[in-house]
Amino acid sequence: DYIKDCSLAFGIAMKEASVDITSAMPDGFGIDGDYQVVTDVQGWLGKVLSIPAGEIKEVDVMVVGAFAASTMTHQSLITNNLIPAVTWFYHQDIAFLHNETEKYWRSWISSSTIVETPSASHNSLFKRSLLATALHFDETYGGIVAGYTNGNYAYVWPRDLIFAAITLDRAGWHSWTDKSYAWLNSTAERPAGWWYQKYMTDGIKMWEQPQVDNTSLIPFGAYHHFLMQGSTTWLENNWDMIKDAAYICSQDS
Repeated sequence: DYIKDCSLAFGIAMKEASVDITSAMPDGFGIDGDYQVVTDVQGWLGKVLSIPAGEIKEVDVMVVGAFAASTMTHQSLITNNLIPAVTWFYHQDIAFLHNETEKYWRSWISSSTIVETPSASHNSLFKRSLLATALHFDETYGGIVAGYTNGNYAYVWPRDLIFAAITLDRAGWHSWTDKSYAWLNSTAERPAGWWYQKYMTDGIKMWEQPQVDNTSLIPFGAYHHFLMQGSTTWLENNWDMIKDAAYICSQDS
């Protein structure tokens, strides 16, 4: 059985942009001039800034979270995970990291197969949509989550994974979609022949009812994946999954 009990911890830190904080940080949080109030129902962090007339100051803010099995105490989670992250943040030039991140994703787009239309707005929409698809891909397991707008959608629906994988395949990222189909084949929990409605990224089922499009789209997606990456070895390794999905959808319910 999958035990969902776990400890959660969240933290927030802020500092004046491009400043390396070298002073001591009590308990890893806060520095001189910071104010921190935490109760059972609320918490806030404030910072004192001196801004001369006519000048602009930028403030960097980081929100960090961590979780672990319930056997780890809350304080251990803070000590082992949150404090190192906050300490790292205080010593970074966030503007530099922002620029490096932007360079990485611009390079990623440049390495993708893209469509150029006469419309600049359409071209921008295409690239931003492709970036959004990539940012929903879980590099650890290969799943693709449905969305981050609220807590109900940060899960993997096989249906949404298939359509997102087709997009990534068309953009040339076959190594990513290989992992997504491996997630469907071997990571996602499933009874014989069909897939559940939605999953956590590690393949643990969340909604246990069958949903026909989740299963029936797997042969469709696999067909497109094979057309675009052309590996007969991949097809052989995934044939049982494809056959199971096709078979169960051709039977009486």
